[in-house]
Amino acid sequence: MEDYIDEYREDNEAFWSEVPEFIRKIDWELLKEQKQCLLEISVMGCFTEKDYDMFEGILALIDSIQDYGVDELGIDEKDVFNHLE
Repeated sequence: MEDYIDEYREDNEAFWSEVPEFIRKIDWELLKEQKQCLLEISVMGCFTEKDYDMFEGILALIDSIQDYGVDELGIDEKDVFNHLE
């Protein structure tokens, strides 16, 4: 995954210089795995309704970050989302 981004950066240095550093440093493969782990935990039913709502908020944030990676940064969806493998 990093090779893809590094190659993309070389061709579009001006574009990548405008991307916030915290976004440039995201390990998209790891984020994908972390989200999958959270999804697996969420179906175990060990949360109260309030906890589950909070948990869904975190998953929605990860979804938004992943959408940004695909839509704005041009990262391949297969590198960002599990359901496409």
